[in-house]
Amino acid sequence: MRGGLVLAALLLSACAGGEGAPGGGGLLSFLSPASRAPQDSISVYGGSVTVRGPNGYCVDPAASRATSGFAVMASCARTANADRQPRLDALITAQVGRAGSAMVTGSEPALSALLAGPTGRDMLSDGQPVAVSGVDQTPGVVFVNFTETESTAPVAPPLMRAFFDIGDRLVTVSIRPVEGSDLDVTSERLLIAETIAAFRSVNAGDV
Repeated sequence: MRGGLVLAALLLSACAGGEGAPGGGGLLSFLSPASRAPQDSISVYGGSVTVRGPNGYCVDPAASRATSGFAVMASCARTANADRQPRLDALITAQVGRAGSAMVTGSEPALSALLAGPTGRDMLSDGQPVAVSGVDQTPGVVFVNFTETESTAPVAPPLMRAFFDIGDRLVTVSIRPVEGSDLDVTSERLLIAETIAAFRSVNAGDV
């Protein structure tokens, strides 16, 4: 595997946790007021890739940064004037890499090993130490479970991030439970899998 691309991918993943998205009780304050019509998707990089979440999730265009490939998704009831509550409630962030950044397909074992080690922990950190609790892979996707070891929450919530390619671009998707939701690792894995499926469906020509 090309080591330079792996390191670049992990550096990109550091932004995929939410480019400044706060944790703990301040998480929902990251979203803009829910006063707009529902927006199911957003085009990034001038329309090169479309970001779409699972059913019941809408994009928050004000919190997203389309020109840099970053998108924020949450319950449509939280981000828009819509009564569409998903089965699993979380904040989903996605970071789409620039053209040529794809590197997951065919390199799943090596990326998994890197994420499980010290370099992976450093790159998963959004400003505070993390502990990796598990790394898994399926063809074309690498999943990592981790927690923030200095979280101010009474019990640090499980976090999950997935790495996969869309065309010639790396995509990272992160799941962060919102305050009051009770997501376990199994639920997060289901939600992140639904997000990947939505990504691939709307970008079917690039998969």
